[in-house]
Amino acid sequence: MSSGAAKRIRKAVDILMQLSPEVWITNPITQRRETHTLSFITLTIPEQEYKPQATEGHKLLLAPWLLCMKRKYGLSVYIWKAEFQKNGMLHYHITTRSWIAYYHIRDEWNYLLNKNGLLENHKIKFDSRYPNGTDVHKVRMDDLLEMYLQKEISKAIQNNKTKGKIWDCSKAIKDLNYFTALEPSDMPQFNTSLDIRRTDHCTILKHTNPSQLLPKQLQAQYKQWIKENKFPCNIS
Repeated sequence: MSSGAAKRIRKAVDILMQLSPEVWITNPITQRRETHTLSFITLTIPEQEYKPQATEGHKLLLAPWLLCMKRKYGLSVYIWKAEFQKNGMLHYHITTRSWIAYYHIRDEWNYLLNKNGLLENHKIKFDSRYPNGTDVHKVRMDDLLEMYLQKEISKAIQNNKTKGKIWDCSKAIKDLNYFTALEPSDMPQFNTSLDIRRTDHCTILKHTNPSQLLPKQLQAQYKQWIKENKFPCNIS
């Protein structure tokens, strides 16, 4: 992966994490209260001899699936990434702020697989056109960046499998930039035990909760930035 592509993914994931606070929701299936931050969705194609590549998969499967989720279930904030399994089959990871019932995700994905003739092998082997090719689970925030920057992306490029997009994000994420502010005169001196990285243009400090390092004035500005831009949690 080029350094530019990795930087764009990191920015998208960083903004998604910062603007997706944990909320309490009522699970429409169990009717129980539970916490929700982000959902991690995996869409797979059943193993078969014919293996769609990235451009074809995006056109016939992922793009129509995303459009359906937007129109029917309110999907508005997401990042997706294409990967190839060891058997050469394409699959997708989607991280979203929305909570969408598992069966909506599964049914629409299976419909598109069947429409494009990608369930024939499964039908022969299992006498069914209803594979369990989807998975949904909660995301641990600490693991999210790693999920999007893992080696499979660069491997796919090296193998010339990705003649097309390998990742993208919703317009809601693309339109935003990091929170920035002018350094005030009372900026504190930082503890040297922090992970500090200096570049030609700025100094980067690594901290588990960096907003705590800011003076109260900047903390207030950061909280206001989150309040004005935080992503909604749609439930379907």
